[in-house]
Amino acid sequence: MPRKNSFDMNKVMIIVNTLKDNPDGLWLRQLSRMCHMPLSTTSYYLDKVLKPIIESVRIGHEKSIIRVIKLKNGIYERLKAGESISSILKYIKIFKKIYSGE
Repeated sequence: MPRKNSFDMNKVMIIVNTLKDNPDGLWLRQLSRMCHMPLSTTSYYLDKVLKPIIESVRIGHEKSIIRVIKLKNGIYERLKAGESISSILKYIKIFKKIYSGE
């Protein structure tokens, strides 16, 4: 049976909640360990699904040695106010479609 092309919302929630609990940010490997997910899975979700709502700082020129991840300030404030991550992601998806001309 082929693999589905969508993402697992449960994994997204785990990553976002972990980042919400650590507002100063986490190293990618540390985030992966705290979420109990493989590094490749964590990296995939950060690069593909959560890219619009995170800030990522890479240290190292050619090959990144350290990658620190944290939620953008506006997203962190919205989550603290009680808004759900699914509504934030839907809003961003709609916003992208409007401005990309689709």
